[in-house]
Amino acid sequence: MVTKVKKYGGSVLRNLDGFHAVAQDISSEFDNMNNVIAVVSAPGTYDNRGKMTDSLIKVYNSVREGADPDQELNSFARDFKDFFDYSDSANRVLDDMKKYLILATQHISTYDVFVSSGERVSSAVLSDILEKEFNLEYQTFTGYGIGIQLDSRGDILVEQTVKEMSKYLSPDSKIILEGFSGSYNGHAKTMARGGSDDTAALTASLTGAELWLMKDYPIMIAPPNIVPGAKVIRNMNYKEASLAAKGGSEIVHGDAIDIAERGKIPIYVANFNNQQEYTLIHIRSETTKRFPVATISHDIVSVLNLDDPRMGGVSGYEFEVRGVLNRIFEEGEHGLGRPISIDLSNSSPNDITLVLSRNMEGLESKLKQRLRAIGLRPKISYDAVDGLISVIGRAMKGRVGTHEALSGALAEIGINIKTTFPSRKNPYIGYNIDPDRLEEAVRALYDIAIQPNLGQ
Repeated sequence: MVTKVKKYGGSVLRNLDGFHAVAQDISSEFDNMNNVIAVVSAPGTYDNRGKMTDSLIKVYNSVREGADPDQELNSFARDFKDFFDYSDSANRVLDDMKKYLILATQHISTYDVFVSSGERVSSAVLSDILEKEFNLEYQTFTGYGIGIQLDSRGDILVEQTVKEMSKYLSPDSKIILEGFSGSYNGHAKTMARGGSDDTAALTASLTGAELWLMKDYPIMIAPPNIVPGAKVIRNMNYKEASLAAKGGSEIVHGDAIDIAERGKIPIYVANFNNQQEYTLIHIRSETTKRFPVATISHDIVSVLNLDDPRMGGVSGYEFEVRGVLNRIFEEGEHGLGRPISIDLSNSSPNDITLVLSRNMEGLESKLKQRLRAIGLRPKISYDAVDGLISVIGRAMKGRVGTHEALSGALAEIGINIKTTFPSRKNPYIGYNIDPDRLEEAVRALYDIAIQPNLGQ
């Protein structure tokens, strides 16, 4: 028997048909003598309704601002009536949600447990379908119920979590696990971005299972919604996948890759509707030896620039800046909900440019104050919304003229590169460009610089 941890995202679980397809997938694995531990997200966008989690946030905020809890919850239930008409268990979750809203009107914060109710709905609907239609009994767990421990920013405390989760998990466990919540100081708390991938990776690591992330498509040379017909990347190593995540690919969360690497757990990023179409992330990488790149990704980022004529004369200037930034966030002063992630940097004698993990407007004044306290007085500028386009692939290493070909492709269509982020150690090049031209840049890199070399 092979144990698989399968994480089903909101795009798969967007309507009742999607839940039936997931239940059929789990049943088929049992027919093939495999066990599945399922990790679920809240239902995603379908037709004219948005993601369930976004709707929950809207309901909660409206009630806190004085809206009637019954009216808001009834409207929510109508929007997602297909789930509540089918599942008695989902209606019990709805009853709990009403209690959380009533507490919210009494100025008792129930935000985290309410907003993570979308995952509870998913696990309730899926468990009911498995039992009614496939005669499979699955136990459901919230993240905080199974012992996932979080810090104040919503990141998993791995050592503490392993100790707690191991009490409930084994390779033959029949569990549906909600992927977006954990416990902080004994109370439910939502996770930081990508938390459900991290939950799935940790579950796979604890049970020695294969990790399958069920998506609309696997990792490809370029996003298929921008470049139709782009090739699937069949193999990537952990390093390449981590670089792709940092460079803007949202297919797999970077922390999940790190967790899987520590346990040497293979990750299959699969097209849910055709699971033979997947990307395997593991120790070895074969495909990207042949390609000039593994993948092109893009993202909206924050870019922080520090300019100081005295920079070259101060040893460890960038190290000091990074230390100050991390201390600001460790102290929780900025209230971002998670620590800073400095994904990329580029330094010259008088200038440092850092790509940060998210919008950090207002950070520059705090940073300036802290740096002055240690005798550093750079001029600081900050772009809260900017574009990052990244090219990752082992075959770039040692290939003469790669940067020239890529930057030339962007110049050919008149895209100005604000900053280049080369990597001396890793097969990565990043370009900071106008965010409004990201998709155009992806197409240009693929058509002009990448596709002509794919057969080489």
